[in-house]
Amino acid sequence: MNIGEAKNVLLHHGNIPGPHAGDRPATDSLAYQLSAMRRGRDRGDSSLDELVDEVVSALEVMNRELNGDRPSETRWSDKRQTVDRLVVYAISAMQFEGLRAARVLQQKGDERAHLVIDLVLKVSSAWEDCMAGDIDAVGG
Repeated sequence: MNIGEAKNVLLHHGNIPGPHAGDRPATDSLAYQLSAMRRGRDRGDSSLDELVDEVVSALEVMNRELNGDRPSETRWSDKRQTVDRLVVYAISAMQFEGLRAARVLQQKGDERAHLVIDLVLKVSSAWEDCMAGDIDAVGG
């Protein structure tokens, strides 16, 4: 995956409208699925793990783009200092929808609340690793 593809993956999973999604329906995005789960309209399958794995893979590509091939060995002055605003928004949307879904599920006594929290933490950890700038493998 190259950086353009990684950005498109992140925008898609943040449910950010635009041409980056290609022929993938918005209903296959992580943010959409989390929102559907909150509203009791989810598909009931286990595709959330796959969606999160795709997000983490895209963040790994972004990590290399921002921080070099070996982030832990790249001088700070050689790292990119800006991140595309839409990418930041997409990550925020995934986290927000996940937290909202977890809260509603928890209030309903639905055991999937813990699963959703774990998935949000996985995305958040990978994002934080990417932003830290010195982690060689995000989400680890």
